Amino acid sequence: MAMAVGQQQQCAPSTFTSSPPPRLRAIDTTLVPPSPTGSVLPESSLPLTFFDTLWLPFPPVERLFLYRLAPGADVPAILSNLKDALSRALSAFYPLAGRLVLTPSTSNRYELHYRPGDGVAFTVAEYDVGGGMGVDGIDGLGTDEPREVARIAPLVPALPAALGRRRARR
Repeated sequence: MAMAVGQQQQCAPSTFTSSPPPRLRAIDTTLVPPSPTGSVLPESSLPLTFFDTLWLPFPPVERLFLYRLAPGADVPAILSNLKDALSRALSAFYPLAGRLVLTPSTSNRYELHYRPGDGVAFTVAEYDVGGGMGVDGIDGLGTDEPREVARIAPLVPALPAALGRRRARR
């Protein structure tokens, strides 16, 4: 899932081309909550294990999913299905829709804390092929071949600054 980005984000220019830098534009950002289960999901906390806490000093894993659409694809239906699948998955694992917080009355223990209304940001973005990588370049990113991180980094929406520094709310 991608975090929200501003209306338009200028991407870093490629070091391999003199063409204008590519542009990434967020079209829509939606908060996807766990799907209704017949009753309201309770506020709950899930303590992090020792193995989870080993990852706290590192930046979060950023995922980028590229989808090739067939000509004439029903984009609204595809996006609706993706959001619905995410919502159903979150209902089974709803603490993951929560936020990383410092456990109350502690200074060094963390937990995932879910409150009704929490969810996961789902961002739909459009990549302008008029600059930078071009159509062939973007197609090459969807392969299993090794690639330079600098070429795909501009396509990953920036995380909010607070997540990069500590990733926990109090």
